[in-house]
Amino acid sequence: MHPRLAAAAELAALSGAALAVPLLDVFGRAPEVFVGVGADRTNVWAFGVLVAFAPLAIMAAAEFIVGAVFASAARAMHHAFVGGLVVAIALPILRDGLAIEGLFLLIVAVGIGIGAAIAMGRWQPLRTGVGYAAPLPLVALVLFTSLAPTSTVGRSPAAIARVAPPARPAPVVMIVLDEFPVSTIMRTDGTIDADRFPGFAELAANSRWFRNATTVAARTEQAVPAIVTGRDPDSQVRAPDRSQYPDNLLRLLAGSATVHGDEVLTDLCEDERCPDPSPAGGSIRTSNPNPLPRLLHDLGDVAQRRWSLDPATDVPEAQLGEIVERQPSERGPRTELPRFEAFLDSMTETDSNPVHFLHLLAPHAPWRTTADGLEYDVDFDDPAIQFPGYDGVWSSQTAADAARVRLVSQAGFVDTLVARMLDRLRTTGLWDRAIVVIVADHGNSLLAGSPGRAIRSGANDLMGIPLFVRAPGLEPGVDDRPSRITDITPTIADLLGLELPWSTDGISLLDAPRTDTSSHIAIGAVGTAPKIVEVDLTDHVAALRRRANPEPDAPVDPAHRQRAFSALGPDGALVGDSIDEHPDLVNIAVRLEHPTREAFAQVVDNRPWPLLVVGHVDGEPGRPIYVIVNDTIAGTAVTFTDRSHRARFATLIDPAALRDGSNQVEFFTSAQDAGSDAAGRSDTSAHTAPA
Repeated sequence: MHPRLAAAAELAALSGAALAVPLLDVFGRAPEVFVGVGADRTNVWAFGVLVAFAPLAIMAAAEFIVGAVFASAARAMHHAFVGGLVVAIALPILRDGLAIEGLFLLIVAVGIGIGAAIAMGRWQPLRTGVGYAAPLPLVALVLFTSLAPTSTVGRSPAAIARVAPPARPAPVVMIVLDEFPVSTIMRTDGTIDADRFPGFAELAANSRWFRNATTVAARTEQAVPAIVTGRDPDSQVRAPDRSQYPDNLLRLLAGSATVHGDEVLTDLCEDERCPDPSPAGGSIRTSNPNPLPRLLHDLGDVAQRRWSLDPATDVPEAQLGEIVERQPSERGPRTELPRFEAFLDSMTETDSNPVHFLHLLAPHAPWRTTADGLEYDVDFDDPAIQFPGYDGVWSSQTAADAARVRLVSQAGFVDTLVARMLDRLRTTGLWDRAIVVIVADHGNSLLAGSPGRAIRSGANDLMGIPLFVRAPGLEPGVDDRPSRITDITPTIADLLGLELPWSTDGISLLDAPRTDTSSHIAIGAVGTAPKIVEVDLTDHVAALRRRANPEPDAPVDPAHRQRAFSALGPDGALVGDSIDEHPDLVNIAVRLEHPTREAFAQVVDNRPWPLLVVGHVDGEPGRPIYVIVNDTIAGTAVTFTDRSHRARFATLIDPAALRDGSNQVEFFTSAQDAGSDAAGRSDTSAHTAPA
């Protein structure tokens, strides 16, 4: 073989083993990433070709160009490429298999790479053997585009069976909320927290609230298909699109009605059958005319993690999970407003029976919006600030409870959207005619020692979701029968008098109730096959009540709703009081982690507010912390520890305590907890100094 061809074969084999095979394997098991950015089959193929052959083409071209002038330089370059690729192969194996990390990991991997380059330069049989693996990039591409779960993205779905039109035609309005534990809108007596959530309270008073409703999947990509198909998830990795779920309610109703469908992270109905009412750029899935740059950006993130020098425990097995989760994280409820407005505008006064479907990414983490709709500053580059006290599991109940205040606050903003939707339904005359369903895809666990999306001790908050159904002739009230999100499609079909042409695991909620209190849920990270876990939900409603909100100590001020949410923190009844009313509290020194001191000195109401306050103090955990803004108690917290081994705290302060321009911020604790940290109030700079 010609030397240049032999060198290219060696590079092909090593680049295949180092890059094409592992990267296309990871992305091949994560069709959610491609569906979420609106990729079609052309994008899947383009991505695969670039990953498989672009690095090889660049290295081979560089050697060819340099070799045309300096043969010795080309040989040296080839050895460098060989060594680098071997380092790329060795590094994750050493890190994950031998649990070495940091500089030592790099030194060992580089040593192996240098040794491999020298061995291949001196031993012809080794070069020949490596060259036999030259087809690896092509093999990886073929597997990625033909056999991997991602290969189904964009394929034409099976035709849906024709059925008779609905016997009782009616408009259908459905909103799917995201990552929404129903306990966040409940009081401890089991009713809706009407003081903080008047929109949901009005909805509950005029609909059937299935308080015992649960999800069957911990991830959107499995839960939303379960909602519109009525079928439980299985243990296969599936693209959340119509190629894998051709039998679904949206496609079925599109055969006899106009369907306005705005999906996110799923693609269950063709655009021509279910036109998206969102303005250009509104929906994540439809706002990418060319998804390839986003996919390549995600590829860079995965590559960075694959070749990280950090400990193996810091490199998630399913690296794509954070990429999928980042899409909601980058948006937040306020950035969802254009989609919500388009959803409302699509509802008009009409005698026809349209279908309006919206999947709203709210109140999904990382919580950044107050109940009043103010966006506050969150450091998206630092998980320790986004989710203080969360290291894969919540380090303590104190940390989880601080996070819950932010979740409930963001749900408070969603409540205002629900109220607006109810007004729109009345204005258009749909209120008395339509089948209205509001549901969430799944919840989120906020319990010590529990991951957000795993069972452990947090099954009730993860599985318990809001489910409200309003329909002509359906008596309003609370229904505590065991119900699941897979019951929604059979129930809508029953209300419409429509025969479903496929079997379902769910049942119509108009039929006799289930007697079995056990259920199941699909658990699994992106890129891994879900595991179906059986769960006993005998005391589900009672468990939800234990996690619900206490009644506010004072009437909720509509102009400053957030105060009632910030008061959900420890000793929250003090929020809004003057510090002068509490002589038992003393000033202490705090190392502020977020935001900076300057953020409080330059408050402007048209940019993210400095409301999330994170810091740490000396001493043991369990110390109460009071954030004083302009002499008013604006937030409360209790210190906790995480893997930083610091006594940290986090609180969402009341924005009513802030004023435009400069603000004085101090930190207090109880006199008996102050110890040697007590300080005079005149020394304010020490209390807000960055860490």
